[in-house]
Amino acid sequence: PDVIWNPVMKKWCQYLSINGLKWNSSIILLTSDQIEGPYEYQGPVVITGFNVDGNSDVDYKKTDLQLALGNVSSLPSRYTSYWGRRWPHAIDPCVFYDEQGQLRMAYGSWSGGIWMLDLDEETGLRDYDVKYPSTDGSTDGVTSDPYFGKKIAGGYYVSGEGAYIEYVGGYYYLFLSYGFLDSTGGYVMRMFRSKNPDGPYTDANSINAIFESDKKNYGKNSDNRGVKVMGAYADWGFMTKGELAQGHNSVIAAEDGRTYLVYHTRFDDGSEGHLVRVHQMFQTKNGWLVASPFEYNGEEL
Repeated sequence: PDVIWNPVMKKWCQYLSINGLKWNSSIILLTSDQIEGPYEYQGPVVITGFNVDGNSDVDYKKTDLQLALGNVSSLPSRYTSYWGRRWPHAIDPCVFYDEQGQLRMAYGSWSGGIWMLDLDEETGLRDYDVKYPSTDGSTDGVTSDPYFGKKIAGGYYVSGEGAYIEYVGGYYYLFLSYGFLDSTGGYVMRMFRSKNPDGPYTDANSINAIFESDKKNYGKNSDNRGVKVMGAYADWGFMTKGELAQGHNSVIAAEDGRTYLVYHTRFDDGSEGHLVRVHQMFQTKNGWLVASPFEYNGEEL
């Protein structure tokens, strides 16, 4: 889940993934007067996976599809196939206000890419007045869709999850995790940036975060797209054991003037145990973020 204070609603808004079979998933909104809750259900923000493999058990008429597209006599053919390759999976919401005050949500995961929708700050739900053009739905390279919004990363069945966007020092930074989260899954955090909240997001070599074909993007001999935030490293300094499979991070540009990286890591001890760690981040001369190698412990710098 992702929780954000909405000053217009005067509510804490929790955006929560409800995961189903074969990409039958949804992101819903719950609200509360207190950050600890209790939270009350308000409605769906986006739903994916209806009519997977011709299975019509998930009736599009019971979703908000027609609120976005208008009345349709049948489910548009572009939504009847390619789930998880062309179309997103409605999990891992990241909700944020951009620098112009627009409320936005990035979402998605393996492996139809990361997408973005504008939200209505009056309701916290999707802004149905914002329309998205339909790019060619006959190929996996679709980058915009009237229901799912605008693609900002991934696609073509390439791995990528846990999108997080934070504005730091003049750029919107997009963080993603590639690979699988266990100790041998090649999990790694990658970073892109843009001057605009909805992209295009590119890495230090000006390569776009959106893939144009199916490529392996983690582990050995992989596509090296995205700035690597942190990698596996053995015990050194005051560490008692090495870290590996770091990922699914968030970033906080905090009120104390520091920027913090929050992520979970496993260790090179043969187990699958994991911990959440916080590291301070710094901005280089050319504007990219780098993480300190040791966890934050109140340093003054």
